Amino acid sequence: MRPQAVGRLMIGFGAALGVSLIAFGLWRVLNPSEPRPTAVAPKHQLIVAARPVTRGSVLSPADLKVAQTEAAPPSDALPDADAANGQLASMDIPQGATVTRAMLIPAQTAPLALQVPAGLRAVSLDADVEAGVARHLSVGDKVDIQTVLENRVFGGMGGGPDSGRAVTLMTNILVLAVGEAGAADQGGGRRAITLALTPEQVPDFMLARSLGRVFLALRRPGDDALPAPVATLASITRGPAVSRPAVITPVASRPAPRTRPVAMPVEVVLDGRPTLQLPEDAR
Repeated sequence: MRPQAVGRLMIGFGAALGVSLIAFGLWRVLNPSEPRPTAVAPKHQLIVAARPVTRGSVLSPADLKVAQTEAAPPSDALPDADAANGQLASMDIPQGATVTRAMLIPAQTAPLALQVPAGLRAVSLDADVEAGVARHLSVGDKVDIQTVLENRVFGGMGGGPDSGRAVTLMTNILVLAVGEAGAADQGGGRRAITLALTPEQVPDFMLARSLGRVFLALRRPGDDALPAPVATLASITRGPAVSRPAVITPVASRPAPRTRPVAMPVEVVLDGRPTLQLPEDAR
């Protein structure tokens, strides 16, 4: 082949290649390719604390919220908020922390200390299930506390040795726990009743147990009426005032000062003539 023909062939091939490249560039501009989709990490749903929760608090829907995370949740993470609703927090749970089963305790099996409402104190007494309503009490019931004090508490005043006074000492008291009734061969017929009292009520309750007998009166749910009057132990043990005779302190009498009698003149008749003379001691 002649050199001129080879040159023309090369020029034609280069021109065709250039046109092809220009056409491909225009096609890419007019038809941009879609970006290749990247792999998306799967999302996991878990339950976190919507606000700080203190130990012993009963969890409510307001304490929980649903969150999404790419990291694998703990093995004991809660699947939904219903699994925690109504349970007690066994520890302090910070806001945003994942709520797990290890942080929760069912209310029925929680330690008594976690069941005591904030600001109250738990006290117990052994109640006679035969003589009162202790047989019928359940956790969450409300009771009134009655106390019967014997006459000796009032110093023996106002009645015979067998007389006394019964009053309502406290009302609308929450029952925290109810123990099992004892067996008959163990002095049965008694069970431990645990009540929630205010710090101010605890001393009166303890003193009433030591001075007399304590009985419980079961209230109907929702009945918040208060009997009148509700006495305090100080008011019922004060007793009537005793009047004492006034003590009169005798004052030592002093002898009255001696006064001299008034001298009176004496009429004396001498030689037929009357004259007045004073006594010797008045001169």
